[in-house]
Amino acid sequence: MKYIGLDFGEKRIGIAISDENGTIAFPHSVVPNNQDAVKTILDLVEHVRAGSVVIGDTKTGSGEPNSVTHKLKEFIEPLTAAGCTITTVPELGSTGAARAVFAHAEGAPRGEVQSPVYHTIDNLDAQAAAVILQRYLDIHKR
Repeated sequence: MKYIGLDFGEKRIGIAISDENGTIAFPHSVVPNNQDAVKTILDLVEHVRAGSVVIGDTKTGSGEPNSVTHKLKEFIEPLTAAGCTITTVPELGSTGAARAVFAHAEGAPRGEVQSPVYHTIDNLDAQAAAVILQRYLDIHKR
């Protein structure tokens, strides 16, 4: 089964898609978080025939809601109403892990990114979505 992973943000939503077996997550794209975002996600779910959507939970490390938590809940409601199976997982540290992927890919010392070509906001958000989705796949596919 294919999965879609989302890194939800107030301005952008990073998207990742798994392989057909739900084993490996790949960064896909980034969409603006606007009035068209839900339709765009629903269209993608249908297009790739994803069986489930995994979304990074925006709560703090201690599990408390933050300023984005309410907006995430509002975003999830129409996805669920349209029949999407939604799972939320902690997203804590996903952007840092995405930055580390870029640094590793460029051969940079830990924590540094050498090339601005690969390190763009869009690529970072999509990579963070892949980190979130891969964490889920690793835990649930054992």
